Amino acid sequence: MNGEVPEIYWYLFWVAVLAWVIVFATAMMTLIHRGHMKTLELLRLYAEKGIDPPPALDELLARSSGGGDPKWARTRRGALLKSFTGMLFTACVAGGILWWRIDAGGPQALIYVFGAATVFWGVGALGLLIAGLFASDK
Repeated sequence: MNGEVPEIYWYLFWVAVLAWVIVFATAMMTLIHRGHMKTLELLRLYAEKGIDPPPALDELLARSSGGGDPKWARTRRGALLKSFTGMLFTACVAGGILWWRIDAGGPQALIYVFGAATVFWGVGALGLLIAGLFASDK
C-alpha cells in the first residue's frame, strides 16, 4: 500500500460534509422557527384575553428576536459588518482550498470552481465592508 487515499473516498468525504452542513442548517432553522412560533403563540393567547403580557415575557421576546446580539449588531451597520465577517470567512476558506489544490495539482475544474468562489465571496465581502462603513443608522 502506497499511503494514498483512493479518490472515491475523497468524493465520499465531501458528500458527507455537504450532507452534514445541510442537516445542521435544517436543524438550526427548525429550532429557531419553533422558538418563534412559541413566542407568537404566547402573544396570541394574551391578545385573545385582551390583557398586556407580563414584563417577564419581554426577555423571551428579546431572546427570540435576536435581542441577545450586542447593541452594535442590532443596527443596520452592525448587520452589514456581521455579514461582511461571514463572507470574508467563506472567501478565506475557499481561497485556502484553492491554494491547497493548486499546490497539490488537483483537477483543473476544481481549481476554477474554487477560484471563482474565492473571487465571488471576496468581492461580496468587500461590497459589504464598503456598505457597512458608509451606511447610515438613521
